[in-house]
Amino acid sequence: MTNTVRILATECIDAGEGIKTLEERAKACMKVAHNHWLVTNEAEQLKGAVAAIGFLSSEEENERIDASLRLYTSVAAAMSGIPVDFSQITEIKLLPIMKWWNETKG
Repeated sequence: MTNTVRILATECIDAGEGIKTLEERAKACMKVAHNHWLVTNEAEQLKGAVAAIGFLSSEEENERIDASLRLYTSVAAAMSGIPVDFSQITEIKLLPIMKWWNETKG
């Protein structure tokens, strides 16, 4: 993670502190990250938001975040032709991280 993404994540943490639900905390962090003046790359903006969400979340919530990110990585790998064993996806209720991000972007 670059220093600029770390700075962005810090700003996102400030926005998400004290918010009780994971979804609302995620959306608050994503709102700060989207179109951030310091980090202009959209993928890096999302990374900063997700890092902040993870920092603010409980261990159980972080397990859901990690499982969700693994699924997105697996889908991306499969789409580029890499064989993926989707039977290894956990029973953890996955989070709609990309849906939240797309809603934030409008």
